[in-house]
Parts: sequence; C-alpha cells; structure tokens
Amino acid sequence: MLAIALVAVSGAEASQKVALSTCPEPVRTTIYDNLHGGKVDEIKRIAVDDRVLYLVEIDRKGAKDIKLHISGGGTLLKTVEEVRMRDVPPGVRESIDTITAAGGRASDIDRVVIEDRVEYHVEIKRPKSRKLRFIFDESGYLLGQK
Repeated sequence: MLAIALVAVSGAEASQKVALSTCPEPVRTTIYDNLHGGKVDEIKRIAVDDRVLYLVEIDRKGAKDIKLHISGGGTLLKTVEEVRMRDVPPGVRESIDTITAAGGRASDIDRVVIEDRVEYHVEIKRPKSRKLRFIFDESGYLLGQK
C-alpha cells in the first residue's frame, strides 16, 4: 500500500535516478533476489516526507521486463511483469477473448503482484476507439476498468 500511496502523491515527491551502489543494503538485497537472470536498467528513488520508495526496472534477456516497487527498508511491495498472452491463466485468457470478440486486441498485459494478491492488467486496443484497461484476478474475474 505504501507504493500505491507514494506514487499517487503529486507534486510532493522528490524523484531521482540513483545507482545500485547507492541503495541501502536491504534494497540491494531485494533487487539481487529478484533479478532472475536479468540486469538493472534503471532505479528511481522517490521520497515523500519521511518515506522512500525505490522503483527498479529490470531487463531480462529472452523474457519480458519486470518492475519492482521496494520500500526504503528493502521490503518488496509490488512487482509488475510484462507477460505474453500465452502466459496468462486460462480464465484471464477467456475474459480477454470475450472482450475482444467484437473487435480489438490485447496490446499490453502486466502481471501485478501486491503481497500475495495477483492481478492481470490488460490494455485493449480497439479500432477507432480509445484504449481500454481492464484488471482481472487470476481466475479471470473482472476487478475493475480504467
């Protein structure tokens, strides 16, 4: 929840790119534990009042990229992983197919993990229409639309 609260704040945060070597040891440990063969592309440090959040982008060779949201104390708060349609659970795939049956396609799919909760954030591009963003749980149940 800290990550969501920090990112949602506008105008009050101080954001800067930082090097891995300048991150606190607990943050570095969490980053190393989640590299999975990838390499750090970028780290942003966001400070709001006395709270700090690290947003880490990891490039993974042969796989989709992943973003980590890590507290200043090194706790992994959230992961956002780009996934392919073939990698989503069957229920999510069925829900996407239902939405796109009348036209359109899934252009971006992110697997988002917050604590133990897994969501799939799906962007649908439709002809002559604005993009739609849907949020599903692992079973394909629609949690929300943006």
